[in-house]
Amino acid sequence: MNYSIVAIIGAVAVVLILFLIWRNRKDEKDFKRNFTQSELKPDEEEKLPPPVE
Repeated sequence: MNYSIVAIIGAVAVVLILFLIWRNRKDEKDFKRNFTQSELKPDEEEKLPPPVE
């Protein structure tokens, strides 16, 4: 088999794996940021006073 083709396929595979790892870390940071912000802000239901009967 031609070694240049194997080298190209290997390089593409390595780049794809690195891209997926980078994307996962970025998504994890965004998730943590959104999750902590949602914990700090109370929901709209919690802001409303209790209903008077």
